[in-house]
Amino acid sequence: MEAAELGNLFKVKLRHDNSNFSPSWFEDRVEIRDLETDKLYPFICERWLSKKKEEGKIQRTLYVKGYEVYLLNETSLKNLIYAHDIVR
Repeated sequence: MEAAELGNLFKVKLRHDNSNFSPSWFEDRVEIRDLETDKLYPFICERWLSKKKEEGKIQRTLYVKGYEVYLLNETSLKNLIYAHDIVR
């Protein structure tokens, strides 16, 4: 599938309409490659998109692999700075 320039990707929404005879999907991962830069964006899912399995969700928001580490590091840094200011 081709698309317009999207910049750096950090999340995608994946869903289906729950139609057809067997609409349950197990999604291992989604990979999007920027054809201009050859950069690969891996989105790990390892979940069902199914109304009958797991939580019954047919839509999931996936974050690029490593994005949660960025969020954790940013939050940890803010907490560290806040704790440092309190100790002063």
